[in-house]
Amino acid sequence: MVEIGALVMMYMGLLGGLGGWYFGRKQARKNRGLDERYEHIWKTARSYSWYATLFAIYVVLTLAMVGVELSVVPIVSILLAVHIFSWGLIGGILSIQMSPTEAPDYLLKFIGGLALGVGSIILFIILTIATGDYRFLVIMTLPVLIGSIISIQAKKSARHPLTK
Repeated sequence: MVEIGALVMMYMGLLGGLGGWYFGRKQARKNRGLDERYEHIWKTARSYSWYATLFAIYVVLTLAMVGVELSVVPIVSILLAVHIFSWGLIGGILSIQMSPTEAPDYLLKFIGGLALGVGSIILFIILTIATGDYRFLVIMTLPVLIGSIISIQAKKSARHPLTK
């Protein structure tokens, strides 16, 4: 029963993602947003997301070599999540950086810190569930702490722009 529910949710997520992509592109085309800048941003984001996926592959291989038992489904799920999450995050950051209006520097730092914290939580919870080893939750605290510090510092610099 669980496998059927997971299968249904997986394909519902796929259909939802494709629908969002289609209607987003349709709206962007209507607003003349599909230009060279858009193409460059998402090509670059896709390229960088492969670097993140390569890093995740090395992490998974390292875990396998030190004796952590992982099956195929959790490994592929982790790699897919890393690839899609990094693609969207990097695309969003590049869109902010390359937007015609000047994006404040603290906004990118805040998003980066938030992404580091949330991404670490998701990754280490998936690893904990996949392996049953709760030590991953202890390891998770360091990247979450670093991401929180980055986000808090960015928020403080946003409140006091003259004290940089």
